Amino acid sequence: MDTIKQFQQALTFDIESAIDRVMMRPRVRKEIIELNQKEQLSEGIDAKDQRIRTISAKEQNDGNVYSHYTIFKRGADGLQTTNVDLKDSGAFWNTFKVVAVSEGWDVLADFNIHGDDIKENFESKFDFLGLTPDNLNYFAYNIFLPELKKEIDKWLKK
Repeated sequence: MDTIKQFQQALTFDIESAIDRVMMRPRVRKEIIELNQKEQLSEGIDAKDQRIRTISAKEQNDGNVYSHYTIFKRGADGLQTTNVDLKDSGAFWNTFKVVAVSEGWDVLADFNIHGDDIKENFESKFDFLGLTPDNLNYFAYNIFLPELKKEIDKWLKK
């Protein structure tokens, strides 16, 4: 801090509003969704860092993440069969959004986009939305904090 004025301004800085302004930025929200979809779901990993596996595959107990039927069907459609990525047509992935909730921000998606609840194919232990601890750290240090710094710098220049 270079001056007493900057110090006084820092004391009146509204951190919650600054966080909201950062999180409202489309680029920031897009980064969260991309980390969730491309770094996690594409790899068959949920937000708790668990390997995603369907109930049917678990019941067949042969080490696959999809049932034999789903592997056949997805293979015939030219889709990968080694990771549960929740991406068949792309319609579900297109419903992802980051929204403000009473205690922060959440990733939401329409699990009923195809009519039935997608989650019914999985044990309730899976968390498909949100970020793994590693991706959350990456987001915090490489995306969020630099954007928050811009808010602070802008405030200090008032």
